[in-house]
Amino acid sequence: MLVTLAQEYPIRLLCALLDFPRSSFYYHGHGADESELEKALLHLAPECSRLDRGYRRLTAQLRREGWEVNGKRVRRLMRCLGLQRPQAKRKRRTTDSDHTFPRYPNLVQDLLAPERGNRGSGLGSGHHLCAFASGGCLSGRLDGCLHAPHSWLAPGA
Repeated sequence: MLVTLAQEYPIRLLCALLDFPRSSFYYHGHGADESELEKALLHLAPECSRLDRGYRRLTAQLRREGWEVNGKRVRRLMRCLGLQRPQAKRKRRTTDSDHTFPRYPNLVQDLLAPERGNRGSGLGSGHHLCAFASGGCLSGRLDGCLHAPHSWLAPGA
């Protein structure tokens, strides 16, 4: 429509009236002719039918033959030509509690939990700073601290 009207009216005026960019009017798409590349991919298709041949290997093989291609282009063409491997289904991971394997005891459950002090919940915002190099806490408090004094950490011990 614009081409026929462009013979009588200026293109700038037509594009402004139709709210159409002039650059789009002058743009002529030039898709690369990929028929030769498609033929090369179809030539490699018997080798591609093996399950260990993916787009990376085909890209490398096409590059060895002198083609200037990247992986995205080869993947797109393989998808269009139907040369892709079938996608492996992901296995759903579930917990099977009715298995016959032995269950191991929870060794952490019986450990003594540290007593909480009146300053909060252990390592939250109320926890005081600890310095292992001094062998204990800087405050000397042990009621709310998760670290016990270690004589083997203290210097000179």
